Parts: sequence; C-alpha cells; structure tokens
Amino acid sequence: MPTAPPLGAGTHYLDNSTIVTDVTDVIFQITPEDCPFFHLIGDTPANVAAPWHQWQVRDLVTRQSNKAMEGGVYTFTSTMRLPTRQGNVLQILQKDVRVSRTNQAISHYGLSSLKADQTEAKLTELKTDIEHNLLTASLNTGGTQTAREMYGLLQLIQTATSLYTNGSAATFTEDLFNGMMELSWGVGAEVRDVLVDGRMKRVITNFSGNAARVISADGGRLVNTIDQYEGDFGLVNLHKSRDLPTVSSGASLGRWIVGVDKTHANKAWLRPVVVRETADIADSDDAIAVCELTLEWGNPLAHWGMNNFWSGF
Repeated sequence: MPTAPPLGAGTHYLDNSTIVTDVTDVIFQITPEDCPFFHLIGDTPANVAAPWHQWQVRDLVTRQSNKAMEGGVYTFTSTMRLPTRQGNVLQILQKDVRVSRTNQAISHYGLSSLKADQTEAKLTELKTDIEHNLLTASLNTGGTQTAREMYGLLQLIQTATSLYTNGSAATFTEDLFNGMMELSWGVGAEVRDVLVDGRMKRVITNFSGNAARVISADGGRLVNTIDQYEGDFGLVNLHKSRDLPTVSSGASLGRWIVGVDKTHANKAWLRPVVVRETADIADSDDAIAVCELTLEWGNPLAHWGMNNFWSGF
C-alpha cells in the first residue's frame, strides 16, 4: 500500500485558497408550477371597471305544451324573461422583490442577474397564487383594514348552486360521477372538463367504462392512463389539480371532484400582471409584481362539485 505524504504535502486537502469552486450553472427546482384551471378558463372580453364586477344571467321557461286555436284572438299573458345579475369581488394579489445593490453587483452561479432571477421566480409564485385563489378563495368585500377576496369556484359551488354533493366519506364510483354529469346536462350545462387530484384521477382511470388498454406508440409499453373519460353524457377532459382541498386526514381523505363548463368561466382583470419599480427607500433594487382580478363564473349552474369522497383504495 502506498504511504500518505507527510502532513498531506502537495494535496488539495491543505488550506489552499487558490482552488476554484466547482458549482454547476444549472439550478434544480421541483416546486410544481402547473395551473390547469388558470389555463382552462378564458379572459372576459368585457371591460372591468370597478372592484365589484357584475355580469348578467337569464333562464327561459321550461319546455311545455304549446298549442293555439286556428283563427284565435291573440292574448298576451307571458312575462318578459329579463336577466338578473351575478357579481364577484376583485382581489389584489402581489409579490415583492428586494435585492440589495451589493447582492446585485456580485457574481452568482447560473445567474446573470439576481434581480431578474428573483423577479421571474416571484411571477411564477404569483401565477400559482392566482390559480389557488380562483378555486379556493372565500368572499370578502373588504374594508379599510381588510383585503378584498374573490369568491372562488369551490366556495361558489358549495353555497350558491344545487349541483353540489357532500359524499360524507362514501366511496366515489363511476355511477356517482355519471349521475352528476346527468344533473348538469339536465339544467343545460356543457361540462367538458373535470378537475381532480392525483388520487381521484387514479379512481377514474379504474372506472369500468375506461377499462380498455392501449399501446403507447413511442415505446410499445402497455399503459392504462386516462386523460379523457367518455360516458353517457359525452367526452370530458380530466385535469389534475394541486389546489383541491381535502377533508379529514390519513388514508381516507375526503376529496373533491369539480366539473367545469369553461364557456361560462373567465378571469376578469381590472389590472393585468405588471412589475413596478418601487420608491428608492433603501440600498436595494425593489419591485412589486401586482395584479387585480376576479373569477367570472357565468351561470352558477354551469359547474358542479362533489367533495368528501373516499377514493376507494
């Protein structure tokens, strides 16, 4: 066996300040950035001009027998089908960026500008915050000491529609799923998109109606991943959402399933996302990323929700 040099002579183990640190320019980030509901719904074409955004909804008389006498005298007994208003509160969302001028001036591995990097990171966080609030925010009209908060889709479904089912920890089944699709079809909604969490996505994948397996064209692998479900009321797209809350805890978490008619849902912006430099009040480069928007859900009955279901496995 070779012998060690005396006192580590000639090795890099000695205190040697000339050694260049070996650090890659790649930054590995795993935090999820997907925002399926944000991308699913559109942006309202209407002008948003006040902190309370309103739109109009209307229904028609239910189908009925209709017959008239030949040569009969006209009578006018029906009432006008005038619209009513729905509304939601605009919410301000923001992220701050602060980088000291010293930190901006020095070099960083993988970053040509620390401020630009931090601004990009904060904008990504802001987008995921928008997604979270579009789904889960609770209505608050705000005040001088209270921030305004929009009415998120899940809160709307639970409190303002008849198309909501609390499963009370029951097992979620294909029959329950199609039953809710039938109810929404009955009121005239065109639900073609469904939000689920990862566990409920697996449950729907195992529905008997989706039992056919397909061969992946790229690798010849046998797979059984269903991103679409075709049932009695048409084809629906399944979107895995990270912002659907759960009830209770443990292996039998009560879970959400949300049906969306995206022709009724929009993001209503008073102020789109902008990054503004703030006043020079410190030895730092400061900025605020800010936006103001709300959820425009159209007719509340265009969407349905079920929660507190056990996944069944």
